[in-house]
Amino acid sequence: MPEQRVTLYRKYVEMLLDSWNAARALGRFDLPDLKLTETLRLLPPLALWMQETSPGIGVVKREPLRDKLVEICTARGYDEPETVADRTLTDVRRHTSLLLERGQGVYGFIHLTFQEYLAAVAIAQAGQQDYTIVTKHLQNHLTDAAWREVNLLTLAHIGIDVGYQDVAGAIVQDLLSKENSAESLIFAGDLLVDTGSDVVEPQLAREIITALADGVANDTRFIPLDRVRLGKTLAR
Repeated sequence: MPEQRVTLYRKYVEMLLDSWNAARALGRFDLPDLKLTETLRLLPPLALWMQETSPGIGVVKREPLRDKLVEICTARGYDEPETVADRTLTDVRRHTSLLLERGQGVYGFIHLTFQEYLAAVAIAQAGQQDYTIVTKHLQNHLTDAAWREVNLLTLAHIGIDVGYQDVAGAIVQDLLSKENSAESLIFAGDLLVDTGSDVVEPQLAREIITALADGVANDTRFIPLDRVRLGKTLAR
């Protein structure tokens, strides 16, 4: 996998949706005119709800899934949200294969990765006006293994896909100042391993590396086990 796998996930989703749009344009199936950008506004909140409902598992029952999609379509201002939700659910499954029926009446994304990626997009979108919303989310799920990938992809999306390195950096600094823990430092280190210095500015990347080294050397701030974990992150 490439270091900037967030870009790969974005391109994959866009490719599937482009194929969907092309098929609709040829009249292969009837669907209201959903632009690529609009479709990408429907799927992320749905994926975030699925992640919250079934973290790390990625499957939910059809009726709650449909109800949530109706809620999202209503919030988006569609005149017939139930119709749009039904058609979207059917066609995302049938023509893009992003959502699949995993069993009798049970749905999930083609791979958990895409649920995590789209959930990350939803979190980033929620923090467009106030990035502290993203910081709060990271704090709430910092030690939750089922949210680790979502957390990393959220900042990768902000820093790489959207191109807001300064915002991604501010979120990392905000997290480190509020948490001041081994977990927050390890997360910041994992982010650098994951993306190099493409998500945050090079100066902040150097500060994170220095903070990891200081954490390893400081025998009063962290317990020995945490210092070992910081050291392993620093080595990576």
